[in-house]
Amino acid sequence: MALNTAAHGDDPNLRAHIMLNLSTLTFEQGRREDAIALLRLALGDERVDPAERANLHAVCARHCGGVGDRQAALRHLGLAEAALAQADPTAAAGWARRVTGAPGHFDQVLGMAQFAINDHDAAARRFDAALAALGPDRARTEARCRTRAAIIAWRRGDDAVASGHAERVLHAAADIRSTRTRADLALLADAAVAVEHVDLGHALRAAAG
Repeated sequence: MALNTAAHGDDPNLRAHIMLNLSTLTFEQGRREDAIALLRLALGDERVDPAERANLHAVCARHCGGVGDRQAALRHLGLAEAALAQADPTAAAGWARRVTGAPGHFDQVLGMAQFAINDHDAAARRFDAALAALGPDRARTEARCRTRAAIIAWRRGDDAVASGHAERVLHAAADIRSTRTRADLALLADAAVAVEHVDLGHALRAAAG
């Protein structure tokens, strides 16, 4: 219904963003190639402005990384960076300034793509930048960043940093009602147990439900 409504309107960026959201849901349902096809369809609309195009490329990079296509992921990351360099945030509609134009958004979405292809150094820098910029109303996005920042830190052997991120995600989870956040908690629980933080892992698993 949202896509149909947007398609009949005069905001191609809104249509593209709804297709992006639909693509993410499709990917999470396991229909990964369909998810990528949706983004390619959205990118075919030449009316989409550089900021939303950067957003589409960044999420497409994450999806490509998720299916193991590193070359395509890197190509979309490069295209996202190029589009972002041409974006004019002041020209965006109000909804876009609150979403794609929100502080920390692009660091988060690009960090997620870099995490998907195991470019941990680049991802960690992006997550640090996102966490420094996110406002208090972005709890779910903060949890996404901290989850993956913790996993990267554990892989590097930096237990103090990783545990700090994990504890903050666990504390914040009580106030977040989100299927995606529950999935992040489960992912983080597995990572904690893998480095022998069994109690923390159990607490994260319990919070994930």
